[in-house]
Amino acid sequence: MVMFMMTVKDLISKLEKINPNRRVVVRGYEEGYCDIHDISIVPLKLDVNEEWYYGPHSKEEDGEECVFLYGKNHLSEK
Repeated sequence: MVMFMMTVKDLISKLEKINPNRRVVVRGYEEGYCDIHDISIVPLKLDVNEEWYYGPHSKEEDGEECVFLYGKNHLSEK
């Protein structure tokens, strides 16, 4: 099994090569893309969800602290 994990160092290294005025987005709930509205630290238990419709990690208070990029559809609030 190949596991991919990006660290802040990896992210910075990649971002340094990109025009700093570019927009940053995340995948939408089912389709499309959302602008990032916030960055936070969340505690996650890693590799606990096997269902295809969940991400593999789950939020747990005693989990590993990870960086979370949060996006939302601002048009859905109308």
